[in-house]
Amino acid sequence: MDRFLGLGSNAWLAIVGGVYAGATLLLALWTNTASRRAVQAAREVAHDQIVASGESVSAQIAAAAQALDRQLEAVRDAAVIQARATSVSNNRQAWINSLRDEVTGFLTDAHMIDVVRDEMPISTERGAEQFRAARALTAHVFKVKLLINPTEGESTALVEMLQAAQTEGLSEARREKIVAHTQAILKKEWERVKSGE
Repeated sequence: MDRFLGLGSNAWLAIVGGVYAGATLLLALWTNTASRRAVQAAREVAHDQIVASGESVSAQIAAAAQALDRQLEAVRDAAVIQARATSVSNNRQAWINSLRDEVTGFLTDAHMIDVVRDEMPISTERGAEQFRAARALTAHVFKVKLLINPTEGESTALVEMLQAAQTEGLSEARREKIVAHTQAILKKEWERVKSGE
């Protein structure tokens, strides 16, 4: 797995997603501040008009200020909702990428165990490579366990498939079943991202 500054691609995706969500929130806060300043300026102009125009104009300006306040509140609420939705979508996309990477890594390392067993001559290097691949499989299974919701049947079924492949070996049929099951989970999550959940 490629690393940059000591962090893997998943960590960078999470960092980028967090920065993007933070920037969106800052933009919402900045918009809120600018809107409040505009409302304050409008109130000051309204005050000058009240002094100059009398009570009937005063009533009209007060109504306009109330309308501006309601509009400002609605804009602020919409900005906060949008910032939260963007953050959730970014986090869900990072989760999708992490799960895809872990299952891909598992399948690759499981395949490599077979390659090492079948094609490498018996040696200390072979034993070291088998140990490395077996350790990597365990790490992938644990990472998938930490990524999934243990109360969702589809997710727990994926972990069970990975564990079976780890202990019993990765046949082509088992690999295709894992791929299809993972694709179904990822598709469901991608639909949630697209719908803005």
